[in-house]
Amino acid sequence: MSPASGAGSSQRFTFTFSGVSNVASVNLLFNSGLTGAGACYFPYEVGSNTIDLLDDSGYVLDRVPAGSSATLANSQCSIPASSVTATTTGNSVTLAVTVAFTPAFAGPKTIWATWYGSGQQQADWQPIGSWTVE
Repeated sequence: MSPASGAGSSQRFTFTFSGVSNVASVNLLFNSGLTGAGACYFPYEVGSNTIDLLDDSGYVLDRVPAGSSATLANSQCSIPASSVTATTTGNSVTLAVTVAFTPAFAGPKTIWATWYGSGQQQADWQPIGSWTVE
C-alpha cells in the first residue's frame, strides 16, 4: 500500500494484492476499528470493473463503473469514480483510488484489507496501514 501512513483530508492510495488468484473483489476499509458501520468501506469488483461504497450502516452499497463521472459518497468519505484505476497481472491486483474524507470522520484510522474469490472471503481482514483524517 502506498502511502502506508500519513495524514490529510484527501489522498490517492495504491493497494496491491499479490499472490492472489481468481479474484472477484478486493475490499478496503478505513475506520478506527474493524467494522463497516461508520466506515469508509469500498470494494472493487474485478470482473465488472466497478467500485462500491457502503453506506453509513456498512451494509447497503452504491456501485458505479470505475472511470465514470459519478462520485460515491457517505458520511465518512467520497470517491470520484474517475480516479479509480485497476490492473490485474498474473497473481496480482493493483487498485489506485483517490479518497476524500469528511471533517466529521477526523482522527486516526486503521486501513484494513481483504479479498474475495469464488464467492468466498479468501483472507482474514489485515491491517495494512494507518491514516489520520484531518
